Amino acid sequence: MSAKKTGKKLSRYTKLPVLIDLLIRKKLVLLSPDKWEDRNDAEVMLEYKRRKKLRHLYAICFSEGDETIHHWESYSKGSSGCCIEFDREALLSQVKKVKGIQAGLVKYRKLRNLREEGITINKMPFTKR
Repeated sequence: MSAKKTGKKLSRYTKLPVLIDLLIRKKLVLLSPDKWEDRNDAEVMLEYKRRKKLRHLYAICFSEGDETIHHWESYSKGSSGCCIEFDREALLSQVKKVKGIQAGLVKYRKLRNLREEGITINKMPFTKR
């Protein structure tokens, strides 16, 4: 999720097979960061997992802002790309009921600031550069 003003919907950019699976099973799939294409994000999450001494770590990302070409190119490229929209409050209220799941807004920081200021372990999953 971006740090922009929160809206009424959350968008998930993905591929058609993921949408079909969601509709059939009525469940969201969270993936291990070691399967992510974005190696920068994956390495941060795997470091978080290591530092917290977690056996497993899974995540899913949503967007709150307007769609951009970046969303389509990065997450749903090709003819099977799709965008799934969720009611923000309904989804987050369900997430809060599940033990061990965290939700939060992502804060985008410049690499220079990260080096100077550092980052706390608990903020690692919600920080991007």
